[in-house]
Amino acid sequence: MKKSTKGALAAGAAAVLLMGGAGTLAYWTDTGTVGGTSISTGNLSLENDNCGGWILDKGVSGKEAAYGSQLLVPGDSLTRVCSFQISASGAHLEATLTTPTSLALTGTLESVSTTESVPVSATYVVADDAAGATNPVAVPGTVNTGQNGKYLVATIKIDFPYGTTSVNGNDTQLKSATLDNVTVTLTQNNNH
Repeated sequence: MKKSTKGALAAGAAAVLLMGGAGTLAYWTDTGTVGGTSISTGNLSLENDNCGGWILDKGVSGKEAAYGSQLLVPGDSLTRVCSFQISASGAHLEATLTTPTSLALTGTLESVSTTESVPVSATYVVADDAAGATNPVAVPGTVNTGQNGKYLVATIKIDFPYGTTSVNGNDTQLKSATLDNVTVTLTQNNNH
């Protein structure tokens, strides 16, 4: 065998030995470290709920009265004012206020169905006090961290419509029903 052939075979055998018996290649590596940090999160809540009683409005100025056991007629409305302390902390936190647009009435309303609904509307004011008297600002439907510690005063109005309805007005005479709870909801906006 020629020396050059023997040299080539020896070099090939050496390469196989360098690659290792397990069939892996050797290579260089290194790592870098990205330091961690402490984090703290904010919060979003409505606290210290405080509601007045329901007020009956018969549509005549000055005739509003605390609602007790008065019998309602089409055209009446019930209003309730509630205050909630805003707890909102966090960078660029903003949340949307919502209330339902209708409320279920469950009871013996009419012969066909035992559940109907009535329309609901809500207005909001943010103020420095729970009564909504100090520095009140009408809220278009959102709150933010700048209002942390202030009070959200929600005025909820439930109407008993007069006029065209899906239920014959005579079917609702001498009936009883229970109003469901009204929920005021704050939902964080994704405003990044």
